Amino acid sequence: MTTIPINQINPSPHPVRSSWDEDAMQELAQSIREQGVIVPIKVRPIGSDYEIVYGHRRVEAARRAGLEEIPAIVEGVEDTDALIQALIENVQREDMSHLDIAKALAQIKEMTGKTNKQISDMFGWKSGSSVTGHLAMLAPNLLPIIESHDQDLQPTHIIYAKAAANTPNEEARILQKVVDEGLTELETRRVAHAYRDARTDDEREAILKVRGDHPAFERAVAVQMGVDRAEEIQERKTTRRHQENDREVAQFFDAVRAFMMVVETMISAVDFGKFSQEGARFATRRIDALIEKLQQLKGQLNNE
Repeated sequence: MTTIPINQINPSPHPVRSSWDEDAMQELAQSIREQGVIVPIKVRPIGSDYEIVYGHRRVEAARRAGLEEIPAIVEGVEDTDALIQALIENVQREDMSHLDIAKALAQIKEMTGKTNKQISDMFGWKSGSSVTGHLAMLAPNLLPIIESHDQDLQPTHIIYAKAAANTPNEEARILQKVVDEGLTELETRRVAHAYRDARTDDEREAILKVRGDHPAFERAVAVQMGVDRAEEIQERKTTRRHQENDREVAQFFDAVRAFMMVVETMISAVDFGKFSQEGARFATRRIDALIEKLQQLKGQLNNE
């Protein structure tokens, strides 16, 4: 380990972190002012300068703290090895977001070809499930939700959602329910198991509607199914009435068109003297009655 000038240090062209928390950065800078840099960074020589392998946050905080030099491990490493070391060092730090960890693990997997279990062993994790859960965060159907709620989700939330669903859309709906209701991992598992074991689409919809933290979740789902069924029956009745009314309206317009044709025919019949006096009087009475009904219908339509 040695000490090198900060003004000779350049950032890596492939930084692991996509961002950092500004408040946390200010706290780190204050800590460095008071105690100095406790954990050295790692750099590799690039010409007369150095390039950061890992320790971007410490370098930035040291700059803000006014330091001119920083303790560092200097080692000549290849591009691939430098990136892998940076990924591993960052993943092991507790202040890295789950999404950034997921992206780092994906890079390690792509660069090394290691299995999830082998990558897990690199970090001393008990099983490959944490790697699997993190990598699942990068699924295109889930990524928009995770980017907006990274701090609210654990890899196990993703694993439960994917295990319960039959389609990518269902995965997204379950995960959206998790973030909307702020479900714990235990509550998420209960919802996921219920969704996986549901026998009908109606039951699955009811599960998504009932809050996952409901103290009597299963019974509430059964009640919701009954409510949904009643609403469905009522909706069908309403739809049927609308369809019947639509048919009646169509029949009315057909009748009006036919009636207008008959009226035109009767006007021609009058012109040719086809009506007797008695027939004319009878027709007049029927027309007056028809006009009265039409006026009534017109008034109702104007009030709609």
